[in-house]
Amino acid sequence: MTDERTGPRVPCGDSSSPSDPYEYVRRYADDVRLAAGSGTPVENENVAGHVAFRRDWMRGQGLRAERCSLVGVTGDSMEPELFDGDSALVDHSRCDPVEGGIFALRTLEGPLVKRLRLHDERWWASSDNDASENGSHPLDSDDRIIGRVVWWARTIVEGEPQPASE
Repeated sequence: MTDERTGPRVPCGDSSSPSDPYEYVRRYADDVRLAAGSGTPVENENVAGHVAFRRDWMRGQGLRAERCSLVGVTGDSMEPELFDGDSALVDHSRCDPVEGGIFALRTLEGPLVKRLRLHDERWWASSDNDASENGSHPLDSDDRIIGRVVWWARTIVEGEPQPASE
C-alpha cells in the first residue's frame, strides 16, 4: 500500500524504579556500530551496559527506554549530521519510514545509518555527505528498518576540527 505523503511501507525488524528520575537505555558493545558508509558485519549484539536519560525528557520526546538502544556510528557518509564515533539513540518503535528522517537499517551488507528519501514511490537510503562513495541506493525487500535515530551526541576532542554550527 502506498500513501502519497509517506510512501510504501517498509518492514520493521528488530528499567528503572518509580522514584528514579532516569530511564536506562541499552548501550550495545563497541563492536556493534551503525555504518555511515557501507555496512559492517556484526558478530554479536551484546549489551555492554546502560545509559541514563532523564525520564521527563524521554516522555517529552515520546520515547520509552525499553524500546530504545544506544549504538555507535562509524564512517563519514552521514557528515555533516553524524560523524564517525558519534553515539546515536535509536527508537525501535518508530519503524515507519519518513521522508528525510534518519534511520538505522539492517541490510545484507550489515547495519547502516542513512537518511530515507522517497523517489518514484520507492524508499532510498541516502548519504548526507556528497563526497562519500556510499551514495543513495533503493531499499530492497531484504532491508529492514531497525528504528529511527532520535538523538545523537559526540565527544569533542581538543585539537580536532569541529563541524561548523549553523
